[in-house]
Amino acid sequence: MKKGLLFIVLFLYMLAMYSCVIQEEVIEDDIPVDIIELPYGGRLIVSVPQNSSKPTSGIIILSGGGYGYVGAMDVLKEWKYVMAKNNIALFSVDYTLPNGNPELPVKDVINAYDYITTHWSDFNINPDLVGIMGFSAGGHLASLVSTKYGSKLNLAFQVLIYPVISMESGLTHWPSRINLLGEVSEEDAKEYSTDLLVTENTPPAYIILSDPDEFVHPDNGMRYHQSLINKGIESNICILNKGQHGWQFSDCPDTREIEKMINWIKFIER
Repeated sequence: MKKGLLFIVLFLYMLAMYSCVIQEEVIEDDIPVDIIELPYGGRLIVSVPQNSSKPTSGIIILSGGGYGYVGAMDVLKEWKYVMAKNNIALFSVDYTLPNGNPELPVKDVINAYDYITTHWSDFNINPDLVGIMGFSAGGHLASLVSTKYGSKLNLAFQVLIYPVISMESGLTHWPSRINLLGEVSEEDAKEYSTDLLVTENTPPAYIILSDPDEFVHPDNGMRYHQSLINKGIESNICILNKGQHGWQFSDCPDTREIEKMINWIKFIER
């Protein structure tokens, strides 16, 4: 009974997150998209500015889906226009679903970072200005590689949008926890609660969320923000009073806040 209920909740969650499946073909429009199979696992879907006279910033982007679904192409389609307009390259990671093994998606993100920064000249990006951006469970993955695995990446910034942060009962998004970790004790789950993993080396953050949010409690993002502040890390948080969970750029309840976030990324470039 519990498993059936969990499946229904996760299914409804994924419908809220995305209405499309991953498209295998390259999108045919004015902003070209490349699909790259990574040498050691995972896949990159890439959209880079075409007319930049100097190396640009790059963002590794991680879709949500409760660690039970990855919409790598969908999230790139939603964000590539506004990022191209602002001269920012996007690298959407089609990461491996964990099925109880959190090392699998983490490995793919690290592989993606290594590939991007090694081939920076091919993408015309500045390897010192590569950040990460994640949505919902993808926000948890982004914060996880920014904290627990931060020593393996030199991320310039992190952007988290309505992120899952805690793995603790009562606050976590339960389907994300089960899909990521399987059946584990509360003590073991804490090892993946990223608000508890922040260090002085964690990159600065910009967090956007909606309150209310019926799927991922806003306290997730708020706790992470406070943990960053407590460690002396720059953190900006924007709490929208509408939008619920699962909006993308095209239906953001307040695109002015997106503009502020992009301007923040541009300020880091300086």
